[in-house]
Amino acid sequence: MEGKIMSKVDVLINPIRIQILQYLSIHQTATASEIIEYIPTVSKASIYNHIKILEENNIIQVVQENRIRGTVEKVFRISQKKEDGDINGIFSFLLLLMVDFQKYYDKYSSPSQDMLFAGRDYFHLSDEQYAQFLKEYNELCQKYYEKKTTNGKLRSVSIISSPTTEE
Repeated sequence: MEGKIMSKVDVLINPIRIQILQYLSIHQTATASEIIEYIPTVSKASIYNHIKILEENNIIQVVQENRIRGTVEKVFRISQKKEDGDINGIFSFLLLLMVDFQKYYDKYSSPSQDMLFAGRDYFHLSDEQYAQFLKEYNELCQKYYEKKTTNGKLRSVSIISSPTTEE
């Protein structure tokens, strides 16, 4: 493709492109027409431009082409994870988290009463210490996987780990 390749952050910081990706996260695949219908406040030309940017930067991919009255209608999805640490896989994970939070906030008017939590911590650990941390985290998760109570709620716990460039 001949378009401008941008940083992933520059591509994803745009609110219209985030809406497109949220739609694809929920529906798995979509045509440009379906996306245009989902975001009626944005012009068709603008939606097509945002789709092009997402495709050129390998955030979305064409999974099917349908011939309709002499034209080709593309079906898109979020690009699939290629390997561990793949940036598209990480962004897909983050988008799905955003979609989950949006659904939650759309459904409940007072989420603070439901023990919603988001936090961030920094640990300065050697590789061995970090491996021990992951082992203990997995053991803690195993302890709670099978616990089911009659008044319990299914809860999602996500953890993202990455090295930081700051000391």
